[in-house]
Amino acid sequence: MVCHGLGSCVGLFLYDRTLKMGAGGHIQLPSNNNPTVVTDGRHAEFALLSMLQQMKKLGSLEGHISAKMTGGSNINRMDTTSIGARNLKRIRELLRDHKIYLSKSETGGHAYRRASFNTGTGELAISKQHVELII
Repeated sequence: MVCHGLGSCVGLFLYDRTLKMGAGGHIQLPSNNNPTVVTDGRHAEFALLSMLQQMKKLGSLEGHISAKMTGGSNINRMDTTSIGARNLKRIRELLRDHKIYLSKSETGGHAYRRASFNTGTGELAISKQHVELII
């Protein structure tokens, strides 16, 4: 699985070490305004719940699933809302709520990232492209 152009977005990848399978999502926003209605794939809740649901259908148990993530940059240094930081915070909360161990993360800063996740081995390769600021 590959996620291109991860700026403030977060690439979240789940891996079941016993079944040797994984899932991934490109998360754009931390949360929707109504957490009881999860219908939009851009949001952290939907992405995580969808991945967990699909993995459970294939036999995964939550205790066997770990996570890796990358992204969450502050690409626009003038941005005071810091969507990237809010994305990271929300994803960490959701992982904690579902008792999913975050085994690796490479997040924050001011770079775009490209992530390549091997769903069979759980390996995550990340490349960074730093942002040139022109004003």
